[in-house]
Amino acid sequence: MIHGQEGLCQIAKEYFADLFQQALNEDDEVTDLMKDRVTEEDNQNLTTEFKMEEFKKAVFSMHSDKAPGPDGLNLAFFKRFWDMCGQEIFSACTKWAPIGE
Repeated sequence: MIHGQEGLCQIAKEYFADLFQQALNEDDEVTDLMKDRVTEEDNQNLTTEFKMEEFKKAVFSMHSDKAPGPDGLNLAFFKRFWDMCGQEIFSACTKWAPIGE
């Protein structure tokens, strides 16, 4: 039973302390499996230029009706006209990929 204003304040304090307490990290099992560093082999795989076949496979594996890009065209357009525009798209992506822009 609560008595007086001090008791109410204590309950409110405990309630909000529990509410805003930092959540436990439930991903510890997963993060424990991760390497601390990228190996030389991993780095080589990550920095190697991607090939046209890989790029096309990635494009064609995406859902065609997803939201269009800034140009207003969705993937259905690029898949349909891949023979005409695929090389140019690949060239543009290989130019911006190394610099991240």
